[in-house]
Amino acid sequence: MELREEAWSPGPLDSEDQQMASHENPVDILIMDDDDVPS
Repeated sequence: MELREEAWSPGPLDSEDQQMASHENPVDILIMDDDDVPS
C-alpha cells in the first residue's frame, strides 16, 4: 500500500501512468495485491 500511495502522491502525471499500466497490466495488480496481503 505504501508504494501505491507514494506513486499517487508525486503528481497527476504519475497517476495517469499508473492507471494506464493498471488497465493494460491487470496481472501486475494481482501480484501486488498478493504481496500486500500474503494470506
